[in-house]
Amino acid sequence: MTALHSVHSAAALAACLVRATDNDAVILLDDGVYAALSDQAVPVLYVLSEDLAARGLSVGHVVAGKVITMKEFVALTVLHTPIVAWF
Repeated sequence: MTALHSVHSAAALAACLVRATDNDAVILLDDGVYAALSDQAVPVLYVLSEDLAARGLSVGHVVAGKVITMKEFVALTVLHTPIVAWF
């Protein structure tokens, strides 16, 4: 299986991308959603909609990545092993 990298700050994305492979999935959570406001070369990038909304942002602000719900995030955790958190 491929890894799921949960990125919790925009600054942590660079460190995550050093380790992530093209087959891994990356999801931006918490303050990590700010990284979706700029165009970054990320293999599979997801952005949690609830964390966007909590910061006053919407899907229209996202330049890079697919916005998903908490339910879809849970489905990603089932599909990927291991889950690696970046802060």
